[in-house]
Amino acid sequence: MTRTASCKTGRARFTQDFVVTSPAVLAALFAEVDTSGKAWKMKKIGSEDFQDRVGKETVEGSVRYDTLYITSDVTCRWVEGEGVLKISGCYGKVVER
Repeated sequence: MTRTASCKTGRARFTQDFVVTSPAVLAALFAEVDTSGKAWKMKKIGSEDFQDRVGKETVEGSVRYDTLYITSDVTCRWVEGEGVLKISGCYGKVVER
């Protein structure tokens, strides 16, 4: 996570690719996904649910004088041919309304 102007509003975008060598890893991360049947291509997960699945109470990043958090749902795309899991969403300061 890096500091950008859109961090103030919580709309900065992040994308991360992970190489997954075994579908069993996906089964452990996404328990309700059936890896033996029809393959899934995309899942949208709430930020709290995503943080629970990756084992962190809060996914955060420190920048100069502030802390950045995931502020949107997280989209997980599975590219089966390449064995890549692409995760994307928004991050920024927590905007109080």
